[in-house]
Amino acid sequence: QSVGVRESGSNQTAQITFEVLDSSGVPLSANNAVVLQFSFGASPGGGEFLYPVSAQTNAFGRASVTLNAGTIAGAVQIIAQMVINGAVIRSRPVMIAIHGGLPVQEHFLVAAEKLNYPFYGIVGAEIAFTAYLGDRYSNPVRPGTTAYFNTTSGNIEGSAQTDSLGRAQVTLLTHPFPNHPTLGVGFFEVRSSTINEDNNTIQTSTVRLLSGVPTIMVTPTTFDIPNAGSQLFSLVVSDQNGNPLAEGTAIGVSVTEGAVGVTGNTDVRLPDTQSAAYTTFAFTAYDSEPDTVAPRRAVLRISTSGPNGSAQLDISGI
Repeated sequence: QSVGVRESGSNQTAQITFEVLDSSGVPLSANNAVVLQFSFGASPGGGEFLYPVSAQTNAFGRASVTLNAGTIAGAVQIIAQMVINGAVIRSRPVMIAIHGGLPVQEHFLVAAEKLNYPFYGIVGAEIAFTAYLGDRYSNPVRPGTTAYFNTTSGNIEGSAQTDSLGRAQVTLLTHPFPNHPTLGVGFFEVRSSTINEDNNTIQTSTVRLLSGVPTIMVTPTTFDIPNAGSQLFSLVVSDQNGNPLAEGTAIGVSVTEGAVGVTGNTDVRLPDTQSAAYTTFAFTAYDSEPDTVAPRRAVLRISTSGPNGSAQLDISGI
């Protein structure tokens, strides 16, 4: 049913035997032997070939051809046909899969769907991690290839076998307070390993972030805007560890009281990120009624909401 790509270490050839029957269902004898022509109905185009391209049936009405795998994985259809009295008679296609070879480092990766999960402080939240294994030709490795897993935080299934696309998936259950030795609080690492074509262990890894509850800090914390003037504010919105919040978090700045307008980072939605660049923002408040010179109280509201929860901060000034 399957062979491996060339130089994969797996069996790279398959012999297919066709049997020709007469109209009574009896195999042809040597006296009425026919010549079968062999061809591909479909193939991945990696240099695979059939040998011989034709053969005469034997005393049992049988003729065989050998499939030799190429360098690309995929499905192969093999067809035998003969010409009798000017009519072409074809077999139904024989399906054989050419699977990939053994894993190599340059085509070995592990990943999860997101970079940032709102699970800091939570025990037992589930995150799926998938190892992607490819061979030297960038094809998926042979189905059933084993990948092993471990992590610096949480509990993770120890191993999984690849599917037809070279994927091996496991589930991690979070521990509440990961602390990566280099990246710090909230970060953790998942590693996957397997055996390559030289019988050596190869390894790959990925880092994910567990973000926590939202916090808001603004500088300055009050304001006194002159007539027709403005004030620049620096804003930090992050979790309690200074890390960015999870994808879909909305950050807004609005005016709840007073003749003041705001511009800048006043309506932000975060992407899926681990970058600290998505924790710092800036906005400007300005006098929206410069023709009115009498001092008036104004209140600005900074708010955030999303997968990590909600937070709000009001600042007031003149």
